[in-house]
Amino acid sequence: MLKKYKSFFKKLSWYQFNWKTIKTFSLYLEDAISHSSLEHNRRSSIFYIFVFFNSSSIKLALLNNILEDLENKNIFISLEEKYQILLTLDDKINELEVNNFFISKDKGQSTNHVLPSLRKIFILNSYSYLLALVSEEALKKSTFYPRTYRDTSDFIRKLKEELHKKKFKRNYISKVKMLFTKNKISKVWLLKNLPFRRHDIIKIFLDNITNFFYNKKIRIKKDNVSFYFNKFYFLLVNFLIHEINNLDFYHHGLRKHYTKTLLNSFYLIRNKDKIYTLTCSKTVQKYSLSLINTFLKMRGINWDYSLYSAFNFAEQKINIGDYEFMKDANKNITCLLLKNHLKNYKNKLKMIIKSNKFRQINNIIINLNNELKVWRNNNFFLNNFLILTKELDLYMNKLLWRYVKRLHSRRSKTWIYKKYWICISGNWRFISKDQVTGKINVLLSHFFTLKSVFISRIPLITNFFHKVNLKKIFYIRILKVKNSLTGITSLIYNRQKGFCYKCKLPMFETRLKILKIQKRILILVHYTCDKIQYNIRQNNFERNY
Repeated sequence: MLKKYKSFFKKLSWYQFNWKTIKTFSLYLEDAISHSSLEHNRRSSIFYIFVFFNSSSIKLALLNNILEDLENKNIFISLEEKYQILLTLDDKINELEVNNFFISKDKGQSTNHVLPSLRKIFILNSYSYLLALVSEEALKKSTFYPRTYRDTSDFIRKLKEELHKKKFKRNYISKVKMLFTKNKISKVWLLKNLPFRRHDIIKIFLDNITNFFYNKKIRIKKDNVSFYFNKFYFLLVNFLIHEINNLDFYHHGLRKHYTKTLLNSFYLIRNKDKIYTLTCSKTVQKYSLSLINTFLKMRGINWDYSLYSAFNFAEQKINIGDYEFMKDANKNITCLLLKNHLKNYKNKLKMIIKSNKFRQINNIIINLNNELKVWRNNNFFLNNFLILTKELDLYMNKLLWRYVKRLHSRRSKTWIYKKYWICISGNWRFISKDQVTGKINVLLSHFFTLKSVFISRIPLITNFFHKVNLKKIFYIRILKVKNSLTGITSLIYNRQKGFCYKCKLPMFETRLKILKIQKRILILVHYTCDKIQYNIRQNNFERNY
């Protein structure tokens, strides 16, 4: 069943959906689930359901169909209920225009889908103006023309690739900082600048904001004064600024004077309240800055000229977000982490350890491991990653040593080391044992290596009683044991071709034992086979005596 529709599932994310394909696909799903038994094909039915309901375009189409059917039956739905239906859908949509929208995948890849015809204006506008962009302050998301990247690692790697290209031999980067104040982000300013026809819907939405959105507030420090804004305001502000990424400079007056290759070398990056432009000529740079100036003035946003700087990238450095880019002697671009970001991360680690009031070391290890994983995923591409990992591991162990020393002030150093530190593969790791569950928690390291690991797995959908599948499972298990053995055991295992010396059955288990038949001949047997042989000898010995 899967082989027949394997190619269809591969094209599923790139497929342009219409009502015929949705109906045929839904009928096929119903047929597949009804014919599948719970014992054999339960996992296949779950897979079909997951693929079907994971597509945002199908969700929008089905929602449109449901709303149209309800209106034809003269069933009244209030505006609040309609917004609640929209909010229950997943928030994987980055952009939504009149015709197209983009669904973001893992590692920042985005795919284009044609939107089904939505008759209701409020559905289209609510997606494009309210739910299209997630707050960048909360998720630390950066935009890079013409895509939106969820992960900072993917964003920085793509930026390094573009800077390495030949057309960016002489790079001119300009930096613009937008100024947001408490008076700017208000209902009047939003209603004035939003390109929205139905202002009454937005007013109702703003008045009943607490019923639809989370009450989480975001803090912004500006001139030693902290402002608290609701997450909803950042959604609308991000939408107003996000239009700058869709500016087509080829159709804004530059077509007559410059070639298309020169204009394609222009890139625009937005990181929170900062806008960066990457060009290979001063003229394109000046024109792009004038367009940004007019764009921000139309929306009533001021920008700081004192923080504006235009320079040659081959001679100076540039800071984009929390990272610093520069060219070395070999004209290779190096990416380093800023000192302020490193200090903030160290303060985070310190606060996790200090905030533990109940003296539960297991919670400290779990929280530190979560922070470690986030930091590693966002910064593993740095040129000085190895140096930073050693520095941070040493700093973290010092903090833990001080904390543990205060807990056990009367104990000696050797007692503390034996209790909380253990040597694993030549490295010292901080550990703690949970007294309730008995689980041992180990503190991870900042350093990790990207290696290709051989993993032998049994397929999810297999009939274990079929002859062909039995042979496959047999060889998979042999490979699994073979890769786990090392040294003398692997040599004996290969010589015996994966079979036990006594029972002549394959060795699927990892509990094996090496025995000597003569002085120099070694054999490999099951642990259970040796135990049975030992019991037989013991019984014979008792009978004789």
